[in-house]
Amino acid sequence: MTFFETRTTQLANTVWLECIGELDHSVAWQLRQAMMEVRAMHPERVVLDLSRLTFVDMGGIRMLSEAPMGLPSGQNRLTIVPGPRDVMQVLEVAGLGNRYEVLPTQLATPFLRLDTWSLNP
Repeated sequence: MTFFETRTTQLANTVWLECIGELDHSVAWQLRQAMMEVRAMHPERVVLDLSRLTFVDMGGIRMLSEAPMGLPSGQNRLTIVPGPRDVMQVLEVAGLGNRYEVLPTQLATPFLRLDTWSLNP
């Protein structure tokens, strides 16, 4: 059985969605559901944290490619916190490497003061 969970944190106008474990075809629906919940919060910013993702397969890649869909106007690129090298290499091979804005690792915590960084949507 695959272990995968998401954790959502909203701070000000930003929602952080953390992916933990293995994102494969059998659990990809969980990411879809989490993204639907994030969209319902109407955030100005969405940060998808992949730093604790240990594996991704084609089903997971499909969900990651669909993640930006339905985000608020002006949010045409999803910002990510990079995952482990193996996960990021899979995203590169799948053609998703340049699709997302990458949040610098030193800013990759939802508990930082959000006014210390800005995103250009």
